[in-house]
Amino acid sequence: MKRRQFEIVIPLDKLKVDIESVFTKYKAIEKFAFIVHAKDGVSSHLHIYLRLIPSMQDIRILSKWFSVPQKNIVVLNGLVGRLMNYWLYASNPFSARPLYQLSDITANFDVQKEIERAEGF
Repeated sequence: MKRRQFEIVIPLDKLKVDIESVFTKYKAIEKFAFIVHAKDGVSSHLHIYLRLIPSMQDIRILSKWFSVPQKNIVVLNGLVGRLMNYWLYASNPFSARPLYQLSDITANFDVQKEIERAEGF
């Protein structure tokens, strides 16, 4: 099975690139989304979701693009809407953590639609 979806987590104090310029520079990125988590009681960090074209699946290249260690990159299985729910802390209504809003996510696709699709499964 080809792996096309990835999540990258970067502590904000380790961020070395302009992520939005990476999204526009590399045509292998079909879909992207990101959110900054700064309200959840841990050090501020950035979550990035990527869906790549089928021929591009090399974590080493992603590591170079975003200037992060390969251990910061996770191969994803499943629906992106579930990841977005996790980012928003919406999947656990009993959590003491603050909830983020859809407007906190920047994406080049309809995040709400993906969340609704994931909830249907």
